[in-house]
Amino acid sequence: MYEILGYANTWTASPDEVMEFRVSCENVASYQADLVRIRCGDNSPGAPGLKETVVAANVAGALPGRKQETHAGSYARVDAFEEAALGRKTWLLGMMPTLPGNGNWQTVFGRWDAKTRCGYKLAIDPAGCLTWLQGDEHSQDEVRLAKPMATRQWYMVSVAIDAVAGTIALEQTPLSPTHAFNSASARTIQVRAALPEGLDRLPFAIGADLGHDGKREFASAPYNGRIDSLTLLPALADHAQARQLLKPPQAREHGVAPLMAWDFAQEIMSDFIVDGAAPARRGELNHLPARGVPGIRWDTTCQRWVERPDHFAAVHFHDDNLGDAQWEIDFHYRVPADLPSGLYAMRLSGEGKEHRISPSWCGRPPARPGRKLPSWPRRRPTWRTRTRITAWTRTAWNPRRARLPSSIPGTSTWVNTASWARPCTTPTAMATASTTPRVCARSSACTCWSAPGRSTATLS
Repeated sequence: MYEILGYANTWTASPDEVMEFRVSCENVASYQADLVRIRCGDNSPGAPGLKETVVAANVAGALPGRKQETHAGSYARVDAFEEAALGRKTWLLGMMPTLPGNGNWQTVFGRWDAKTRCGYKLAIDPAGCLTWLQGDEHSQDEVRLAKPMATRQWYMVSVAIDAVAGTIALEQTPLSPTHAFNSASARTIQVRAALPEGLDRLPFAIGADLGHDGKREFASAPYNGRIDSLTLLPALADHAQARQLLKPPQAREHGVAPLMAWDFAQEIMSDFIVDGAAPARRGELNHLPARGVPGIRWDTTCQRWVERPDHFAAVHFHDDNLGDAQWEIDFHYRVPADLPSGLYAMRLSGEGKEHRISPSWCGRPPARPGRKLPSWPRRRPTWRTRTRITAWTRTAWNPRRARLPSSIPGTSTWVNTASWARPCTTPTAMATASTTPRVCARSSACTCWSAPGRSTATLS
């Protein structure tokens, strides 16, 4: 356990740049911060040990110690929007829980106010059973399935809400009955509590409830597992419509236009999710959940999400994800203009306890207008650097070199592929490309890779 713990807002800093430090203390009333330069940080057996030099002592004076809470758990948040509380509608989604029955509540999605217990949400109870909760300030309804969910198995889940007949039907169907044996379950109850009229003021969350401690928002009851193709239909859906989620979004035939259709295959490289039914409605992912992971449509035919994004349209949430602790700033430090470049740390000490925010930053020269970065190598290559450069250029990802089979069996030759970058685009060459793609229609002076007289085994 750390009695003093902290972090900085950046790993590197330039002279005259201001750094921010956030610190949390446990049973430490006050502390001070010293800037030290790390000369050796090897504490392994037989090593010299930690060696440092104090550069600036007590840079911020006596600082009061305080405890700052850390709330882990990844989730997606969507700003409040209009949603009809009455009528018939069905929620459909694919989900794969990774820690069902861990003894904690896990919220899959919903619009829920934990203080007033108003709204709705789909969750997994401490025993691992899927549960639907909804209610207003006066009463709540709960639909809990009898069979717990299997670990790391995909389920097709549907929640059919019929406000006209006053029923809620919850069902889970494993996509692989062999691996999730005897885990299919369904239940229907009569509704006593209607959805509140104030849903429009509640944000929509995926992967957790939204808690608030008066200073910042955080994940409450975080979910462990994957979610794919979260969809809301304005009608009661049957099994056939639920199976439509196994198709790409553009090929689905629900019969009615969805009210929400979250497509996690869009903008996988970003921290945002897009609602395919209303592209203007977007959500933000917090605390770095895993994206581009196999979903309910993955059939093992591809291993890279860039080839088939719809096969990797799932988001994996964890209760221990942490992107930013979002602590409050305790003190600032301006890097001196004459501080030499090096590896430094901010040493925090108080009441016999110490902690170093290290390696906190390496000093770098200030940016100057028009300054160009030096090209590599910076000096005339010696025989050692030539050897290293040769090894570097012979890597598989270098597009200017390639290894081709040699005329000697069992051997290969490194060749220069720079001349391959310009294939012929003349009409004659394009016309004969389908029949003799390795014969160039131009003269021997052509620079393409298939020009006459240019051997693909030319040594570099």
